Amino acid sequence: MFKLKKHLFLFQIILFIFLGLLFVIDNNKQVMAIDTNNNNLVWQNITRNNNKMREYTTERNNIIEYILMTDEQLQPQRLQNLIMLRDNYNELIRNLEQQNNLFYHIINNNNRNH
Repeated sequence: MFKLKKHLFLFQIILFIFLGLLFVIDNNKQVMAIDTNNNNLVWQNITRNNNKMREYTTERNNIIEYILMTDEQLQPQRLQNLIMLRDNYNELIRNLEQQNNLFYHIINNNNRNH
């Protein structure tokens, strides 16, 4: 009986360490970001549940695109592609804001008529 308890205890310790390592590896990602205001590349450590990441992607004036990188340096063409991607993203956000305002006015007008 004692050997069984000892084996279960060792198994629990190993399982705890293994799950802890999985959590650390899964939640801690090294990410390259492009700051859209200055076109600067910066390294950020982010977690899956990081609220600041959501704030960065939704803030209108401080939009930051996070792109997982395997290499440490970007070639100039890739940087240019990221800048174009940022501009397209900003244009998309502007269009969505205009559509949202249009739908808001349509709904308000319908509510007033009823």
